[in-house]
Amino acid sequence: IPGLKRLRQQLNVRPNSTDPTESAQATRSLAVVYEYVEESPECTQLLKIWEWQQQHDVRKIEASIVEVLSKLIHQCNTALHRTHAMKITRSILQNQGRMTAIYKNLSCGRLNTVQATLRLLTAMNHVHQSTTRELKDGFNFGLKALSKLKNQRRKEGEEASNKTGMLRPYTRTIYIQFLLAFFIRGDATVKKEVLEMPDLFQAALKDIYNDPFTLIKQVLTVLTNNISQDNDLSRTVKLSFFNTSFLMNLLRLYARTEAIPGSDQTVAQEVHGFMMALCTTPGVGVCFQDAAWYPPSTLKSPSSVEKPSSDSTKHIFNKTLSQLLTHLRPTENIFQQELTVSILTACPELVRPFWQKMNIQMEPRLSARWLANMTLLHKITEIPVPNLYLQHTGLFASHPPPVSTMIENILPGPVNRTILSKGLQHSSILVRYFTVVELAAAFQKTEQVIAVMQSAVKALADDEEIPIVNDSMDLDDTPTDTKAADPPAQKWAAAITLLLAELRRRVPDLQIIISLHNGIQSTALTDTNEEERTRHHLFNNGILRLIKYYQRFLPQVVSESKFDVGKLIPSNFSTVQAGTLIHLLELLLALNDFRWSNKSQDGSSSHLVKLFSLFLTTAHPQIKSLTKRLISKLLGESILFQHDPSEPDLWVEALPVSNYGRPDLTSDQTAFLHFLDDCVARCLRTPYKYVDQSTAILSTLQDSMAIDPSQQQNFTQSFSPLLMTVLEQFQYIYAKDTSKDVACSIAIFLYRLLPSLVVNQNRTPALALECLNRIQEPSKQDLDKVIKLNMEKRRQITRLDVTEYLAMTSEALHGKTIQEPSTRNDSKKITSNISAQQLKSMDNSSFMAKLPALDAASIGLNFKSLVEFACKNAVPTECLLDHIQTRFPFAGSIYNFPDVAIRLRKQDRREDPEQDVVYKFLGKLPFPVLLRNTGVSTVSNSLVQSLMIQTFQEAEPRQHAFFADLIIRQLAWWIECGEADESSVKACFALLTSLLESSSKHKDVFGDFKSRLWGQFILRELYLYYPEDGQPNPAYLDTFNIQLIDLLVASTKSDFTASSSKTNSADLFMVSYYIRKTVDLTDLTMLLQSVLSLRRQTKLSTTSTFDAALSIILKTLAQQGRSASAIPVQSTAALLDLWRERPTEELDAIVLEGRCVWSSSASEQDRSSVKALRPVLLSKLVHHISGYSLSTHDSVVLAKVASIFVSLTTNIDDEDEVAAVWTLIEGIPRVGEDSIVVLRSLLEVTRDVSGEQEQLDRQDRLARWFEEVARRLTVVLDKNGDVEWLEPVCDQLYTLLENHAVERKLSIDQRILFELVSFAIEKALDNVELIRFSAYLAKHYYAKVTSFQVLPQILQTLFKHRQFSSLIMATEPTTKYAVPENFKNRLAIIELIYTLTSLEPETCCKAGFLPTLLAAYSASTSTADQLVLSVLRITESQTAGSISNRAPLWGSAAENTKASSSLFGQAMINESLELIDPNMMMSSVTQFPLDRELECMPPLVINSDYCEESLRQREAPIYDPCFMLPLFSTYMAFGNQMDCRRLIEVNGLGMIIVALSSLDENMRLAAYSLLDDFYGILMNATMREKNQLVLLLDSLKNSIVDREDGTAPPRIPAVITTFVAHALSSLLKPDHFMYPHVNKFCLQRPTIDLEDIPMFYSMFNSSSEHHRKERVWMLRLLASSLKTAEEYRMFKRRHVIDLLVAFFNSQLSEPLSKKIVIEVLFNATSIPKVSLQLITQSAFLSWLH
Repeated sequence: IPGLKRLRQQLNVRPNSTDPTESAQATRSLAVVYEYVEESPECTQLLKIWEWQQQHDVRKIEASIVEVLSKLIHQCNTALHRTHAMKITRSILQNQGRMTAIYKNLSCGRLNTVQATLRLLTAMNHVHQSTTRELKDGFNFGLKALSKLKNQRRKEGEEASNKTGMLRPYTRTIYIQFLLAFFIRGDATVKKEVLEMPDLFQAALKDIYNDPFTLIKQVLTVLTNNISQDNDLSRTVKLSFFNTSFLMNLLRLYARTEAIPGSDQTVAQEVHGFMMALCTTPGVGVCFQDAAWYPPSTLKSPSSVEKPSSDSTKHIFNKTLSQLLTHLRPTENIFQQELTVSILTACPELVRPFWQKMNIQMEPRLSARWLANMTLLHKITEIPVPNLYLQHTGLFASHPPPVSTMIENILPGPVNRTILSKGLQHSSILVRYFTVVELAAAFQKTEQVIAVMQSAVKALADDEEIPIVNDSMDLDDTPTDTKAADPPAQKWAAAITLLLAELRRRVPDLQIIISLHNGIQSTALTDTNEEERTRHHLFNNGILRLIKYYQRFLPQVVSESKFDVGKLIPSNFSTVQAGTLIHLLELLLALNDFRWSNKSQDGSSSHLVKLFSLFLTTAHPQIKSLTKRLISKLLGESILFQHDPSEPDLWVEALPVSNYGRPDLTSDQTAFLHFLDDCVARCLRTPYKYVDQSTAILSTLQDSMAIDPSQQQNFTQSFSPLLMTVLEQFQYIYAKDTSKDVACSIAIFLYRLLPSLVVNQNRTPALALECLNRIQEPSKQDLDKVIKLNMEKRRQITRLDVTEYLAMTSEALHGKTIQEPSTRNDSKKITSNISAQQLKSMDNSSFMAKLPALDAASIGLNFKSLVEFACKNAVPTECLLDHIQTRFPFAGSIYNFPDVAIRLRKQDRREDPEQDVVYKFLGKLPFPVLLRNTGVSTVSNSLVQSLMIQTFQEAEPRQHAFFADLIIRQLAWWIECGEADESSVKACFALLTSLLESSSKHKDVFGDFKSRLWGQFILRELYLYYPEDGQPNPAYLDTFNIQLIDLLVASTKSDFTASSSKTNSADLFMVSYYIRKTVDLTDLTMLLQSVLSLRRQTKLSTTSTFDAALSIILKTLAQQGRSASAIPVQSTAALLDLWRERPTEELDAIVLEGRCVWSSSASEQDRSSVKALRPVLLSKLVHHISGYSLSTHDSVVLAKVASIFVSLTTNIDDEDEVAAVWTLIEGIPRVGEDSIVVLRSLLEVTRDVSGEQEQLDRQDRLARWFEEVARRLTVVLDKNGDVEWLEPVCDQLYTLLENHAVERKLSIDQRILFELVSFAIEKALDNVELIRFSAYLAKHYYAKVTSFQVLPQILQTLFKHRQFSSLIMATEPTTKYAVPENFKNRLAIIELIYTLTSLEPETCCKAGFLPTLLAAYSASTSTADQLVLSVLRITESQTAGSISNRAPLWGSAAENTKASSSLFGQAMINESLELIDPNMMMSSVTQFPLDRELECMPPLVINSDYCEESLRQREAPIYDPCFMLPLFSTYMAFGNQMDCRRLIEVNGLGMIIVALSSLDENMRLAAYSLLDDFYGILMNATMREKNQLVLLLDSLKNSIVDREDGTAPPRIPAVITTFVAHALSSLLKPDHFMYPHVNKFCLQRPTIDLEDIPMFYSMFNSSSEHHRKERVWMLRLLASSLKTAEEYRMFKRRHVIDLLVAFFNSQLSEPLSKKIVIEVLFNATSIPKVSLQLITQSAFLSWLH
């Protein structure tokens, strides 16, 4: 007893403690224990003590001995000692007396004994997967005591802690931990069987509510990680376990909200996290992917439709979750509410059943329950619309979901029209508000649903002519009677109408909402309490939102209510809060019949004037934008703007601004708005009068000869007739308005409007000028006087009047450019009428009053002071901005201001960004103003460019096309006036390019931008514009053409066609740029021929334009062709003749640097014509190649030219000529792709040279060249390391070696060779091509040197490289094969290792290298692993001993034990067996390579081994029998220490048996030897399945009768060996469906007929309950065993092929069986003799047909 106590104390330690002292003491204590276990692996003494205790019933040590055993197993459960733990566990499990003692202890009722026994079982359960399975199979779960253990907790008054003071756990806790171990350690089969045991695990968890937090957390963790997220466990098993009753039991834990000491979590939070993971992710846990709003049958049949009589709630995918939802209390618990909403989000099919089954009272009442119910309803309504695509297709179905389902997700049945009406009419404002919010959420959900359905209509419509449903959808707009034959898009469109009709039946009547609004308005007038006003304000916003939604989705309801929406418009918008105003404007935007021209409630003006006033006075950007949209919509839908609905935007932007953000309009603004309102009313009354006036002007323009016909302007479309009304009424106002304030406002309006209209319509300003000429007063003479004023007088004007504004309009339309500043500063002569001191004493009002009286000169002189003053407040800033926009550029350019000019000269806007107020102010000006102020000299300034780019980037994207038109017109004016230069052209196109980039970020406007750009008539005219004869051609026009083509190509417009009206050289020059980007290769070759055909025209061919065009065509051909046939041979001769006749520098550049690529497929005549140029051209080409410091694309193309020259002209019989070419190539002073290209062409030419000496000279030249290459590569690596160009160069060098060098015939300087290999390893180990080339170079040119041995040193350097492990890391072979990421690096490095080892095996093969080589090995049949195996064999042949003591641990195991030799004997075998993947080994058994030899040669590495795509097309690698069979021999050498059962479990014995079918005699001999050894070990083993295994092996043994010593071992047919291999795995699984059949087969006969297929007829024609599984098992056996003609004879004997063919066409054949039958036939036809017999004897071709 004292000894047991001391042993228990030694075992009761923590070796992994964080305390170093405790950990060290524990290690010392356990060292004695481990020594004892090593001496007695099965702990015989302890087990005998336990047996003695049981025999004599010694209760003093009853618990102690069991506790010692449990702790001993626990402490041995480590990587090094797990073998001992398994031994102890199995010695207990396989001894019936010891298991009986465990059952007795569990039933004794003594607490310590019961708990100690449960701990022992738990420790045994945690040892290994195999022991867990054995414990499950051998343990008696029917023991009555187990049902008591699950309920044993501490009784009241019982001590909670033991003598040591530690908390004593419940017996129930230990029992549950014992059950949890099955899921932690067990495989999928064990988990399934434990979960399916009645009254076990699920019964144990029934009372989990009363368990402590730690146990609950442990249980939930195991349920999540080891059951729910275990993909090997079927969903059926999970669903059966996580049933409704189990989930309901977990729901009780939501009530455990008490705080846990030492933790920030509660039980409720833990269980909530588990339930969320289990129930809310489709495809995980009990949550299945459903059909969303479609019936469940849709996933099986996409064409299913809703049948009126069907009940969609009876058939759902997530029945468990549907039942769970009925037990949740989402209105009482916030966690359960989140769970409910998440489940309904993940499973949309459950929303409708949820509302049908849940008894939630929605009758309106002021109670907490009703408010909670409405909150839940709101959250469920806000669930996003599910994906309505067909599953995994991304396509919409031909039918929409049932309307009944969609409406239930919007407004469920319990919330009907009556309930909502009562809620809106309830006495409590809170109830009314909640109802309003829910109604708004329902409408928002409707909007989302309709958006998805409209996208379906759009996707399905194609060419169908059906009405596309708009946001505002009238119920009568679309037919609702759809038929089955109707197009899919029409069905979706009709479903939208049905959905809106159903929504109309469920929402309250609009009159109730209108009455609510009226009541709120009347109550708000009497509210004095601020809180009440806020409450009513929120409620009023909700009412307006509802009216807006009614108008958008149910417009007919609004129309029938005859509600005058105009009553909602207040007399003064300034009294309305911003939120209410936004809702009101959105409502007006949704209206279709808003009578905006009617008078408002106060009768002072129309609604339109109110909206104009709101636009001019509001300070809110969103309200301003909505108001502008509303005005544009109202005017655009009227007769006034029916020609162009977008034109009203320009009218709104042109409104005069003089209030500058103040809430009140100025008098002139008010007068102008009344004038505009009167004009609108007049035009609406008599629109055709003004239309006729516009038509008359158009007719005049069409008949006028002043318009250039080449411009092809279309003048059939006029501006709005409202413009004619404004011009007409302007005359009356100007005549009777003495102050001219109103007339001045109108003139400002016209100044802003007319130029914008011209740009918007993309036409010449002729129409706008004609309209402007309709103004009689002021007269044209008055306007001309103003226009003729010089800049000095314009700067002195203080206040602009009507005449100035109209003159400015005329100038803007004519496109007058900015006058550039003179060299002297004229502004100094003018005295400023304002000073900085005056500005300091002003306030905002005086500043705004003073500013209009300032002349332009004063503004320019004091610009910075004015800006500094204005920027202090928003109002003066707007005032100054408006003043600048109005005055300039009429009075000069703002860029000529002294303060601005200084910054332009510096061209650095970031000099002082915090204090540069001038730049900030200029950035606030609109883009058109900044552009109109630019001149030719300022537009290219970087500061001006940045200003304009910043401005249009901040503008609305839809304005980008307008800005582009402005830039183009500005450039056109400069060109027409002759002021343009190259810098201004480039600057304008830089702006256009920036606009293009900005616009491309907005897909909704980018299409319109491109269309406007490509349809811009000014660009077209400028492209075709050339000066008249006799006038010089400006250089900037070429720049314009180039920039234009680049811009248009950048916009990726595909339908652009170049003009072909001109044929001169300049046009050819321009078209070449166009073709450079757009024309295909064929057109380019035709163009080249056309250009070269003009070479005899001296006048053209001697111009720089001709050279430029020719160069561009040649370069483009080379870039697009990328081949040796880019330039035709017929063009080559003409090009070379031209170069020979006129060898100028330009043509030198064309021929030598123009990337010319000539065809090698030339005739003899072509060759002779080209050969005359060889002495000059070839040397020049090589000279140009040598001039490049690095190999570039240009030099490579030149090398291709030179290589074709070599191939066309070199005579292989002329030794001097060949030597001259060699000399040229060797003269290239570097290694590159270009030199390789030229050398390759020479080697190809001289490949067939006659004579042995000539071939030897050729190889010697090549060897010397490679020696120089190695030297240069070494220098590059030493100096620069791994550079980018090395990889492609080394790839080509490798190809050159492979194709032209003879292996080991000549050698090069070995020091240079070794230095290259060493530097490649040290500097660029991850460069695959360099490593390959280095290995191949060593293979070809190595010569053994006795003076020094460097290859071992190189290998040592390689193995110690920091990247070696990561690059060569072996990937374990798996059944789901994927090409490893490092496969190229790994193969290249291993190829290098093999090459070096095979070159000097006696020095490179060292035992110290074995761990490194084994760590890089994965025991597969891949090329890299076969090379490693070859290296291992070479090492074994060169070293004294065998490598068998190290071979069992490979891959990661060898890496982990590289520096340790602690694993040996049985521990090593067990660790080695764990490295074998059973599934992969079974795959290796079925795909065993019969033709593979045991002593195989190393594979030949080819280029496809480095191709990922090629590897994917090959069969996945399997375990290599050449390694596995010797490995199994090592296992057998340990005798009884090998675990026979584990070898069979990993299918190792199956591979040995299948090896009996190998075609290699040595492979069969090894297999027979291994079977002999295994049979002896099996006879001494102690395992339950021993007798059955022996019986099966005896049957095979007795069948082999002709095995004799000294003769070749007999070959067993593959069908027999494969059957035995599969039968072995079945015998270890009593629950396997083949278990009884295999046993019956073995018991029926003492031998196996080697000429027959075992169990074929019984399995193929089975009628048992597992008949499909049995048939598939047999079919797979047949598919994996038909490999030679010998097996086919057995198949033919049993008519297998005929039966399979007949079965394939029968109704009994399911898809899986058909697939395997095809595989059998494929294997049969891959054997030539079998194919012939199938065709001639079995009518196989007829069956295929």
